[in-house]
Amino acid sequence: MFSKYSVSFAALAVVEASSREPLLGWAPKIASPSHPKDYFVPSFGQSADINDVDQSLQASEKIHNRTWVYKKQDAKKNENPVNYYVPNFGADSDIKLTHNNLKAAEIQRGHKWNVVPKDQRPAAHPTDYYVPNFGQSQEVRDVNQALSASEKYHGRKWVVKDLGKKKDHPMDYAVPNFGMDHDVVNTLSHAKAAEKSLNTKWEIKDEEDVQVDQQMTHEHGVWRYPKNFVQVESEREPLLTWAPKVKASHPMDYFVPAFGKDHDMIHA
Repeated sequence: MFSKYSVSFAALAVVEASSREPLLGWAPKIASPSHPKDYFVPSFGQSADINDVDQSLQASEKIHNRTWVYKKQDAKKNENPVNYYVPNFGADSDIKLTHNNLKAAEIQRGHKWNVVPKDQRPAAHPTDYYVPNFGQSQEVRDVNQALSASEKYHGRKWVVKDLGKKKDHPMDYAVPNFGMDHDVVNTLSHAKAAEKSLNTKWEIKDEEDVQVDQQMTHEHGVWRYPKNFVQVESEREPLLTWAPKVKASHPMDYFVPAFGKDHDMIHA
């Protein structure tokens, strides 16, 4: 005999089975979306990009006098040959060279390099494990204490400025051109006057272009020594640096008139 509860449960199961598709399983109840749906979308015609592509295609077809016919690719049909015979020419030259280099290195080092397969390698080091928090580092605390003491001593707060975001000083401003510097002008005029009085042209040469002879030379106020020169300190004052005795090629100890104090010294 069935009880009234079992009969009621069977009736409820029959009603539930009749209210769903016979071959479908459980169907979730989807809540109504919060965003609008199925609304009207106006048609503004074909996109400008598509129009440009069509016009470019037509112009190109006219220039080349041919029409581009697009062929739809058939997934089952391969136009390129596949599964064809490939001859075996042996190991590649790069692979042979690598093997030879490996053998030479093993002989030189007296060690055999055995590559362990990946599945036989030991387990990797642990990752993503729990790290306890012991608080702020002692070094950071020391720096903060030293900074606080320094700020208190100097009576000011140290504010770190981010120079990458804001530039305190002006940059990229216009710089007026006042012409050549007066020192440069004076130097050039002095060089011309000296060349005229000495009847010679001063040509500046790079160190690499100057050919150094076996004898020492004195040129433009600079002593030049041969590469294999050996300094012999046989005759010199005890506390003075050694100075070579070379016959001067330029005039020396001549009269120089006094025109007063130099204008650069006056400005300084």
